Amino acid sequence: MAKYKEYILDIEGVSVPIRVYAEWRKSTRISMASKAVILRIPKFLSTILLKTEIERAKVWCEKHFKQRPELLEKYRSKEYFSGEQFTVLNQTFTLQLSHENRKTAGASVKGEEVIIKLPSGISGLEQSKVIKKLLSRSLAKAVYHDFCVLVHDINKSHFKKTINDIKLKYNRTNWGSCSSMSNLNFSTRLLLAPLEVIKYVIVHELAHLEELNHSYKFWNIVERVMPDYRKKEEWLKQMGHSCDF
Repeated sequence: MAKYKEYILDIEGVSVPIRVYAEWRKSTRISMASKAVILRIPKFLSTILLKTEIERAKVWCEKHFKQRPELLEKYRSKEYFSGEQFTVLNQTFTLQLSHENRKTAGASVKGEEVIIKLPSGISGLEQSKVIKKLLSRSLAKAVYHDFCVLVHDINKSHFKKTINDIKLKYNRTNWGSCSSMSNLNFSTRLLLAPLEVIKYVIVHELAHLEELNHSYKFWNIVERVMPDYRKKEEWLKQMGHSCDF
C-alpha cells in the first residue's frame, strides 16, 4: 500500500482530510475519495511548493463543495447523543450512550433501544467513528429478518428467482449489488431511506438476477415492476447523502 502524509483542510468549519502521495510524476493531480481528498505530487517537491499545492487543492475543494454541498457533508464529523432516534423500515430506534471503565466499545439492541457503551477515555473523533460503526451493525441486525422478508416478498411477486444469500453491510460506494452467484448485497445506509426507495433498490438488484447489466432490457424489467422508478432514482441522487449513520 502506497504511503502518504495526511493534512487537514479547514473548509467552512469542517475538517477535511487531504492525503498527499509523492510519486514519480511530472504534475500534480487532485481527486476526491470517500474518506479524504487525494493530492498526488511529484517526488522531491520542495516544502514551499507543497504548501502551494495544498492551498491550490483547498481552492479546488471549495469550488466543488460550493457546486455540490453534499460532498462536504460527508466529511463533517457527526455528533451523537442519547435520545437520538433512527427510523429503519418504519421502526423507530432510540440511541442510548454511556461511558464506562472498559477497554472496548460494545453495542446491543433491547426492544427499541440501541445501547452503546464506550470507553471513558475515547477521543471525540474516534468516538464518532465507533458509534457510527456499531450503530450501523446493530440496526442492520435488528431489522435483518424483516428486510429479508421484504426482499423475498418482492421476488415472489415479480421475479420468482433463486436467491442464494442476502447481506446488509455498510457501503458508501453503492446502495446494492448482485453477483453472478445470486448473492444480493445492500448497504446499511439504504435502511434510512423511505420505504418506497428501499423497495426500488431491492427491485433494481432483483432485476439483475435476470439481466446482470444495465442494458435497455434491464431497465425495461425495472420499469415493468416499478413504473415510477425514476422518481426513486432522483430521490437517491438528491437526498441520498442524508442516509448515513
